[in-house]
Amino acid sequence: MQSRHYPSNNYDWRVPDIVSLMMRWILNRKPVSTSASWNRYATRRLLSLLSCTVLLLVARLHIMGAKLPVFTRFDNPASVSGWPTRHLTYQYLIALNLWLLIFPCDLCCDWTMGTIPLVESVLDERNLATLCLYVFLCAVCYVAAFSSNRTHSVALIM
Repeated sequence: MQSRHYPSNNYDWRVPDIVSLMMRWILNRKPVSTSASWNRYATRRLLSLLSCTVLLLVARLHIMGAKLPVFTRFDNPASVSGWPTRHLTYQYLIALNLWLLIFPCDLCCDWTMGTIPLVESVLDERNLATLCLYVFLCAVCYVAAFSSNRTHSVALIM
């Protein structure tokens, strides 16, 4: 994957490569150097990401007045529910939002007032969606980390 500003080998870091570097460092007892260009470009990217993050956090604190939002029971019924209802519902909402991101046919302008029923039991069938989501994410991470095809690994990591 060629880029105009960065050498192509900057994106080829994966778990086997990192493990190999760590093993060389442990066995030789001296630091393993990487290319100077990678350090310069990586440092520039990390600093820009860090500064944008800090800027967004400061803007949010300024807008909100350094107070946390207050939700009522009608706005967010899961937030006032006990364990395990709150945790199961929040995990299901991740799977539901990913589904809506991929298939936006069931969008709604107002998700309050019990539009999405709470997941109150471990035996609720909606927990299968949550389980499938996490199995899928683990499989993608495994393929990205340990695949011998670097093109697929880089595409999944991106």
